[in-house]
Amino acid sequence: MSERPVLELYVTRGCSACRRAERTLRHCEQIRRLAELAVIDMGAEGVTRPPGVIGGPTTVFEGTVVALGTPDCGQLAERLESLLAASGRVSG
Repeated sequence: MSERPVLELYVTRGCSACRRAERTLRHCEQIRRLAELAVIDMGAEGVTRPPGVIGGPTTVFEGTVVALGTPDCGQLAERLESLLAASGRVSG
């Protein structure tokens, strides 16, 4: 009944680091088990950046910036697990 958490990746068009970050997140099995990935183009109409997002790639989880640039799969997975545990949710 609980909804899977969403990991947001804020990107800009033409950004090679953004494409690299997206590839990293899509191929990281540890992260895929913990959250759904939403890739958000900051240049798209109607997109509002959350606080702390000043450029891409920036990874946000439940309103918290968790990575700038291309994240390390293992380190980000540990951070997500910690945030999920702190919120009382069991990781998948």
